Amino acid sequence: MPSSSSSIPPDVLQLANGRPTLRLKNIHPDLNGDDLNKLFSTINDVDFIKFDEKNDTIAYICFQNDCERSNLEAIEKYDGKKAMQKILIVENTISLADRISIAPRPVRREGLGGYAVRNRGGSRGRISSRRGGGGAGAGSRSGRGPAPKKSAEELDKELNDYMGKSDNGDAGESNGVPEQGNVDTDLDMNG
Repeated sequence: MPSSSSSIPPDVLQLANGRPTLRLKNIHPDLNGDDLNKLFSTINDVDFIKFDEKNDTIAYICFQNDCERSNLEAIEKYDGKKAMQKILIVENTISLADRISIAPRPVRREGLGGYAVRNRGGSRGRISSRRGGGGAGAGSRSGRGPAPKKSAEELDKELNDYMGKSDNGDAGESNGVPEQGNVDTDLDMNG
């Protein structure tokens, strides 16, 4: 089981039976399971919604089928949106790193006339080429050296440039919180 599953309550894991689930955070205390069911069933049929026993502003949701697609759609549609004046946080319960499966990469080997598959598993062996007086070691960037470290400001500027936002200082933020759609309008909880 993925390492991050320890943060998911055991009863939720049992109900999900191996299916991907979502974690909803910052839920208004007046919202109940029926309200959330109405909201999320606009995406797909909901199998269960389970509130966290220790924190009633957190709930877990699992769709009946096509869970991965439904989860992505739910995140796109509802993450960062207001529900009863509280901004919802909708996230996968399993981290991105745990959801990615790394496929073996073909690596060109000299003198064999073909490709070999690099072992991405437990052993950390190197596949070296004799070209140029020895192979580049594992983690090398073909002699370019390590990538330079960038400051948070430089990374923010690159992201804003990529996203097409202006560099006028606020870059789509208000009170230090990134803008995500129109968070001033509340979701229609009446269905």
